[in-house]
Amino acid sequence: MIVIDLIYNLSLLVAVSVLAGFIDQRFPRRTHAGAVLQGILFGGVALLGMLNPFVIREGLIFDGRSVVLSLCALFFGPLSGAIAGMMAAAYRISIGGGGMIMGVSVILSATLIGIGYHQSRKHRPRPVTSRMLLELGIFVHIVMIPLMAALPSGMRISTLQIVGLTVIIIYPLATLLIGKILKDQEENAQLIRTLSESEGRFKLLFEEAPLGYQALDTAGRILTINKAWNDTLGHSRKNVIGRSFADFLTPESAEHFHLLLEKIKSSNRIHSALEVSNEEGELREIAFDARVSAGSDGQKQIHCIITDITEQRQAETRLFESNQSLEKAIVELQAAQKQLVQQERLAAVGQLSAGIAHDFNNILAAILGHAEMIRYLPSDEQQVVLGSDVIIQSASKAAQLVQQILDFSRKSIVRTKIIDLVPLIYKSAAFLSRTISENIKIKTLSKCEEAPVLIDPAQMEQVITNLVLNARDAMPEGGIITLDISCKTFTEKNELYKLQPGNYAILKVIDTGSGIAAEALPHVFEPFFTTKELGKGSGLGLAQVYGIIKRQKGQVHIDSKAGSGTTVCIYLPLKAKSEDKLTVQEEEMPSTEKGGRILLVEDDKTVLQTLSLQLQSLEYDVISASNSDEAIEIYNKAEKAFHILISDLMMPGKTGLQLAKILKKHQPELKILIITGYPVRTDTKESEYAIADIVLEKPVTMKVLKTSLALLLTNRSGQIRQVKSGKSTIRS
Repeated sequence: MIVIDLIYNLSLLVAVSVLAGFIDQRFPRRTHAGAVLQGILFGGVALLGMLNPFVIREGLIFDGRSVVLSLCALFFGPLSGAIAGMMAAAYRISIGGGGMIMGVSVILSATLIGIGYHQSRKHRPRPVTSRMLLELGIFVHIVMIPLMAALPSGMRISTLQIVGLTVIIIYPLATLLIGKILKDQEENAQLIRTLSESEGRFKLLFEEAPLGYQALDTAGRILTINKAWNDTLGHSRKNVIGRSFADFLTPESAEHFHLLLEKIKSSNRIHSALEVSNEEGELREIAFDARVSAGSDGQKQIHCIITDITEQRQAETRLFESNQSLEKAIVELQAAQKQLVQQERLAAVGQLSAGIAHDFNNILAAILGHAEMIRYLPSDEQQVVLGSDVIIQSASKAAQLVQQILDFSRKSIVRTKIIDLVPLIYKSAAFLSRTISENIKIKTLSKCEEAPVLIDPAQMEQVITNLVLNARDAMPEGGIITLDISCKTFTEKNELYKLQPGNYAILKVIDTGSGIAAEALPHVFEPFFTTKELGKGSGLGLAQVYGIIKRQKGQVHIDSKAGSGTTVCIYLPLKAKSEDKLTVQEEEMPSTEKGGRILLVEDDKTVLQTLSLQLQSLEYDVISASNSDEAIEIYNKAEKAFHILISDLMMPGKTGLQLAKILKKHQPELKILIITGYPVRTDTKESEYAIADIVLEKPVTMKVLKTSLALLLTNRSGQIRQVKSGKSTIRS
């Protein structure tokens, strides 16, 4: 019967374990409320067990309280164990009898042993195992055996014989069984708490994630969204759930989205970019990443990550535009570098040509001066006259050659004036038609009534001549050369031809010749570059054209292909008509005023001697000096005043201009005539030459020299700034 009574008690424990799990879900054991409720529950079960015990005799009962109290303390802690133990002890004391002391002792020992096991788990966390439960049951009930000594002496042995085996075997097994149930409940409670915490973390992550999330059904309807989705698309949750995601896309993206839904059925994962419209109608671009998984109900869902990439796309666009601008800038820089190299080459050649021109002009000055003196000496010998004429003509040609070199190197004096290109083209065409081959025809075509530009007329004629002769050389078997003049307005900067906005005259020289190879085109403006056979071209023609046109802020462009002819386009800014600058031919110059006293300064002995003889032949009183210091010394010692100072510009020591300034301080009325073998720079400030009344370039003809002196002596030098021998153009 004892086994049946014990089984009855143990069934109460099984039932109470279920109730304990229910309480633990609502009032966790870690809280005080949960611990108190569990203690009361297990204390109540202990009381029920004592109400239906196995009775050996009056006052001596056995039940499952030791199992209940030890497991309560083990699983729910000291507070629960203490409450349950006190309830059980109080009731046992109220029953009384000979077994009271033993009963209370067993209650106390079972509770303390359970608390001890609980504390060991707390300080050294470990799971409750079957072995631990069996150890607990054996330990509690082995301790119960010696506590039987508290029974009255006549009851000890008989009681041990009746319940001893049951206590040692059945009670530990009952502890194991009930403990396993409580262990499962503890693990289930822990699992529920873990799942709850995990769910909380997931909800927090889900709502606060920086990326938008949405779950769709297979038809594309929205099942759920997070806060980031709402922030990106700007639609409230209540207006979104149940609607198709396509409703929030642009028409093009909506059509693409339906194609993606079909695709994801086979691939299970897709990635694309879509364009959405938010609540304010603003368009945003999103990255759409989706994959398919089955829900708990077996229904497939599409889980989507939404990333706003609008700023990224805008940044990519800006970066692309920046790269394009950078590439364009690099191309322009490379072109500018090539142009700079070309200009540096031209500058180097220009410096060389200027130096050569200086020495060459000095030589020519001596030759020309002596030849002219011989020519005009009274003599009846025809051979002397003819020989002098040949020398004069040859020296003049040499001077013209120097001028061409200077034009090419941009070192010559530019005598610009506003001229109409239209009549100049017809005049040049008529002249050149008589000088080139008969199998070449020159045509002229004018698309504007007039084309006024600012340029040196002689240089413009040289440009046309060079281009026509180049075209002639490209057509050895004959052909047609067309001179086409037109006018055009550019409202914006022309990047191809590097033209600023404005009105331009356009001169095209078109031939039907052999053309220029692509690899040669970038080099055609380089000095000494030529595609002609050795000895048939110097390579200076196009370089000279380029220099002349660029000087007037124009541009030259060549369009040519091998075997397809060549078109040279010249762009020059159009100018308003104005009065031309004063041009005086040698024949128009005034007659000579004789008898002046001249201080002549020249460091080149040959030129000094030549000029001195020329001036003496013109009946001037000439005192010569080879440098500025010598001239100052002569000036200081002179008994008679000088009327005119004629000085070379560049000399060792003081220059001609410096000498003029010194003498002008002592004699303000002194006339100054500067002669130089260097070209007078057009970019030099006017004030640098302001002290000079006349500036002449070597070689100087007798006519120019005597006319200049006459102008000085008749006080008409104010109208003269520069006199160039040869054409004798005078600038006011």
